[in-house]
Amino acid sequence: MDLLADIASGLELRSSLYLRAELSAPFAVAVPEDRLRIRLYVAGPGRSWVGMPSGEGAFIESGDVILTPYGSAHILASEPTQQGVPLADVLRSSSFKGGILRHGGGGRQVALVCGQLEFDETMVHPLVELLPPLIHLGVRAGSSFAWIPPLLEALESESRMAEASHRAVTQRISEILFLHLLRVIAAREGVAPGLLALTRDLQLGRALRSIHADPGGDWSLDRLASVAGASRSAFSERFRERTGVTPMRYLADWRMRSARRLLADPALSVSEVGRRVGYASEAAFNRVFRAAVGQPPGRYRRTLLARSAQQLCHQNGQEIATGARSLRLQAGIYPANDLKEERR
Repeated sequence: MDLLADIASGLELRSSLYLRAELSAPFAVAVPEDRLRIRLYVAGPGRSWVGMPSGEGAFIESGDVILTPYGSAHILASEPTQQGVPLADVLRSSSFKGGILRHGGGGRQVALVCGQLEFDETMVHPLVELLPPLIHLGVRAGSSFAWIPPLLEALESESRMAEASHRAVTQRISEILFLHLLRVIAAREGVAPGLLALTRDLQLGRALRSIHADPGGDWSLDRLASVAGASRSAFSERFRERTGVTPMRYLADWRMRSARRLLADPALSVSEVGRRVGYASEAAFNRVFRAAVGQPPGRYRRTLLARSAQQLCHQNGQEIATGARSLRLQAGIYPANDLKEERR
């Protein structure tokens, strides 16, 4: 099992923003914190600064990628010393309606492709939190991030479609994009030491893959330690050191993620979902799910299915309106606005 692929899939990502920015010095845009969003920038021609409130940051040049894995606040500027204008004010003053955002003082030009991936739930995966708040991936010999802008553009196009098939495509492209970035990050020395150490830890890797492959298994600390080939105390200490959580906390978290995916299938009863993620008692499953997600599994499922039905109705409504307009035009019945355009 590919551990990083499973993590990317478990995040249930979707695209929520895509734009091209044409900025001119001096400029400084303050992007607010949002822990449910992964933000990334692919630098085009020109040089710009991406910095954190702590002062940490990096200059990026053509081909570089900047990633904020859990939506940390940051400033995108022509120089590190500038004070940022809130992003909402920049969007409002530039009358941005999508496509290209133009902003700045008219000096040196900078081009960026900006993307944003959104978590579907409030539970951020503990392994994502191993990543530093700001990741700078510079172009190296033999490597290129030229594949990212076309993926972001495809995401933007798909996200404007309301059908369930387009939502599935959006989620899958988002997962692929983030998975590729995770693999690049994990392979580079000094970028994300915590994730790098975890992916190279063969013992913990065996335990994590076992949890992911069988979340409903009869797992105990002793059994997971045995799978890892370590003593109970050594395994527990090492697991917490590498991931930031205890083995049993990680297991409970992964079970809830698996349960959310299973609840999307109306053919499975709540009790069957509970059994598949390791809870023989429906009452125990309800209690743990409610504590983790904020609502019982039955209500979560109803909300999920109602949202899907609403999106489907919206799409059908658009198709009906388009079809009705087409029939009116074929019959020679023109809306008033169309008649005005024809007379001009």
